[in-house]
Amino acid sequence: MEDCTEGGTKDTDQDGNLGEKKSFVCPVCGKPMSEKYLPDKRGYIDERLYAVGEFRIIAKTVLECDFIHFWDEEEDGTVDEPHDLTATVDVAFDQSGECTVFDIVKIRPAEKTGD
Repeated sequence: MEDCTEGGTKDTDQDGNLGEKKSFVCPVCGKPMSEKYLPDKRGYIDERLYAVGEFRIIAKTVLECDFIHFWDEEEDGTVDEPHDLTATVDVAFDQSGECTVFDIVKIRPAEKTGD
């Protein structure tokens, strides 16, 4: 896990991503997935978690972010069968509650939930 506040090379980009650019291979279909289609700080921290307001996180922790793999980057179109995935993400927050680390460390197939 790398702290984006040290060294000046880990700034937040226009999509709200922190850290180095990463790419992963989908564990279900084997197709590449770039950061553009992976969970990011803006979508999961700013727009979902902190949208509720009136609290802040001030620690390091691990999040699991569920998302759908729907885009085939090799074919530049949707995948034939979109599938659910879970990203394991190391996150850290400073004393003001600002997210300073958002680092996807693993992607796995989402667990099936009983209906």
